[in-house]
This record gives sequence, C-alpha cells and structure tokens, in this order.
Amino acid sequence: MAILFDLTNSEGVTQNLNEVRASAVFDLGDIYHDNGNTYQYAYASEDLTQGATLTLTACTGVDLVATGSVGATRYKGRKYAGMERITQAAAFTAGAHEGWIGFVDDGTGEGQGFEVVNNDTGTLYLEDAIITALTVAGTSDISLYNPHSMREIDASTDEAVCGIAQVAVDFSVTPYFWMQTSGVAPVLNGATNATAGLCMVTGDNTAGTTAASVATTYFDTAAIVGTCITACGADDVPIWLKLRI
Repeated sequence: MAILFDLTNSEGVTQNLNEVRASAVFDLGDIYHDNGNTYQYAYASEDLTQGATLTLTACTGVDLVATGSVGATRYKGRKYAGMERITQAAAFTAGAHEGWIGFVDDGTGEGQGFEVVNNDTGTLYLEDAIITALTVAGTSDISLYNPHSMREIDASTDEAVCGIAQVAVDFSVTPYFWMQTSGVAPVLNGATNATAGLCMVTGDNTAGTTAASVATTYFDTAAIVGTCITACGADDVPIWLKLRI
C-alpha cells in the first residue's frame, strides 16, 4: 500500500477516480488524496451502484487446519520461533490469498491474527509467525478476509462502512475501482427524505443506501456514514454527505 501523488502508475497507465479497469493499475489499498477527499484502490466482488455504501466481502472459513511448520525457515527466508505457515490439503486456490488477513476464530490458538504473504493449494505462508501453533486435535479454525474486496452493504443491516463507490462497477468485466473513504461525497439515500444536519446511517430499504437518523439510540443498530449537507428527497437518490467513516 502506498500514498499516491498522481493517478498514473510507473508504467504510464492512468486510472482516474471515475474510471474502472479489468486489471489492477495500482496496488490494492493504495491511497490518493484530492481536495480534502481521500480515495482507496479496491476490488469489487459484486456489481456496485454509484454512491452505494460498501463493506468487506464475506470471509472464507477453513475448518480443522493442520499443524504448520514451527521454527522452520519462513517464506521470506527468515526464521521465527513460531508457526510460519498454515496447511490444509486442497483448501485454497493457489495465489488467491496474497495480501489477505486472517484470524483464528475457534480451537487452539483462538484470537491470533495474521497476514498471508502467498499461498499454494495446501499452504498459507504468513508474513509474521503466530506463536501458538494450530492443531487438528485442537479443532483450530481460521477465517480469511481480503481487506480490499468490497460489496454493497445489505438492506436493513448495521454492517461496518468501509467506503463509498465512486463509480458504478460491473465486477465481472471491470472490478478495479476507486472507493472514497473521507471528505464530501454523493451517497445514495433510501426511503426517507433527508434534511441538512441529520446523521445518515446504514441499513435502509435497499442495499447500499443510507437512512436519516434523529435518535442517538439508533446508532446501536446502524453504522454512521456521515452528516447530510443538503436536503434531498427519497427513493435511492444521491445526497451530499460529510463522511464520518
């Protein structure tokens, strides 16, 4: 991940904020600042509507992981006194989890987190060793997330907000896009009229839309997206928000 100062990569290829691409022009997670707004380079795992609120794609769970090599030479050629790889026969797609993050969500080693450097079909190679080795006998389970793979927030849910779709995305053709994460942005409103000054939250009638909140107790069941700047009608139209993601 890097902070970019322009939207042209080292090979002279440009991807502006309102453009989508079939292959990555920048590294996923790269950040760009412009006029007080911040954008992050991301991957769409489903079709996205312009202005939709976004969250992480659902995790990949792996049950009963086998014991990894302890104290062995790591993928990068260094040694750690811990578990530097996680193995499970035929559990993964080769190369598919590079840069993913994971955590042990059950059994021996529960609570530990890790980052994947690379993987083959049966092994995850870790960026840093985890101290407590995972075991089949201890029914260790892991979950894997791609921290840069996005989908629209489901209707009537309080899922965490990662950003706003800067442009409409057809994920099967051009899944690489810029996601806005701070500043002033047009965001889809849902079924209720919005007025200036209201706090807008997730979980309205349609996936990716926001709802106006007038009661602070509502924040217990919804994630804050931002503050409404201008009054706007309903029915999934964009409104201007000062993002509070």
